[in-house]
Amino acid sequence: MFFLGTQYQVDQLPVKREEAFTQNVVSVKAKVLSQKETQFYLKKDLHSHGYQPIWITIQNDTEKSYLLSEDGVDLPNSSSSQVAMRVSASSIPRSIALKVAGFFFWPFMIPSAIDGILTFHSHLNMRSSFYAKSIKEIDEEVLPHSIVHRVLFVGHDQKIDSFTVYLKESSGKKYLPLPITLNS
Repeated sequence: MFFLGTQYQVDQLPVKREEAFTQNVVSVKAKVLSQKETQFYLKKDLHSHGYQPIWITIQNDTEKSYLLSEDGVDLPNSSSSQVAMRVSASSIPRSIALKVAGFFFWPFMIPSAIDGILTFHSHLNMRSSFYAKSIKEIDEEVLPHSIVHRVLFVGHDQKIDSFTVYLKESSGKKYLPLPITLNS
């Protein structure tokens, strides 16, 4: 269909969930992921395993590059391998039941072996996925004019209202503190 004289106004764009970032600064946003969001982004329900993931977005809109590491977060959190191990440990009762059933009735040995192999592969995939999405123990560079998304794995028993992320300048030993207030 062809319309003459139709003008589109771009004045009112759809409002996004996050606030707009400012220019020439480093800004950080954080959000505690809900159970549904955790299932969507991380493909596992970590809330039922005692973790509340915090999604962190860092936007570096400067000419400097910074280093981000787990040491630069003043919040006690779990490593990605600990979280993956705890989630994988929930399959142990099923595995034991299949092995015991296979001991008494030999056809159960086949599903027991298959379950063990699939559980192992699932654990490896989960561990590498969580590691790729989490803040690392080693320094990770936040390049100029870039956005970095990372996840912190925090225990459910910790009540967190605010924390600070410290970014280290690549060129020196100065730290840039970025305070975060959570609105969970």
